[in-house]
Amino acid sequence: MLNVLFVILFLHSLIHLEAGIVIELAKSDASLEIKKDKISLYKKNNVLCDSIVFYHKEIKSIALSMDSTKLFLVVGAKNKFYGDALKIYVIKDNKLNYLGDYINHGQNPWKVRIGDLNNDGRNEVVVGVWKKVRLEKRFRKRLFIYTINKEGLKPIWLSSLLSSPFYDFEIWDIDNDKRDDVITLELQKNGLKRICVYSICSFGLKFMKILQKDVNLLNLESINFQKEYKK
Repeated sequence: MLNVLFVILFLHSLIHLEAGIVIELAKSDASLEIKKDKISLYKKNNVLCDSIVFYHKEIKSIALSMDSTKLFLVVGAKNKFYGDALKIYVIKDNKLNYLGDYINHGQNPWKVRIGDLNNDGRNEVVVGVWKKVRLEKRFRKRLFIYTINKEGLKPIWLSSLLSSPFYDFEIWDIDNDKRDDVITLELQKNGLKRICVYSICSFGLKFMKILQKDVNLLNLESINFQKEYKK
């Protein structure tokens, strides 16, 4: 699981480069090449099997299921930080099989991550969205959490707010308990930021602890959690 998470972090930090990067798929001789507006699937000996081009759009964020069978893409207009929808593709029989668009219709997804939040061996999908809610008529970054089923996604928790407004999130097992945690970069009252940890529970996300206060970061992409916060 850690290898997949490293790949996802690496992908997110490089996704806006024109040059492609390649990921070897687990339990397969296939690989994915990811560019700013294109996904290509190759089998052994660099034989192209399938590809998808997003014309006049770009990939904002990407995640791969832990078994490398499902690909999650946030895709949207080039002049916006968020996407139009979360697209899901099933990787099967050397094809990128389109499953559907999710989290669309004005929900504005901007980031997607995969993890095992409750140590049941199954994927949870965590999506950052930019939207209003019924009780707060202003746009904010919020978190949606889903499980994966045959139809696509089943919601577990659709947040209104966390403990304070947040800028970014990542998924990592910060305390080595075999349950991935949701790590956020949040605003403090003094205008600086703090790094917080949440764990999934029966009613959603439970605040666990503050990893670090008074940080001056734009996002969490540059942090090596295993190295800097190893228990």
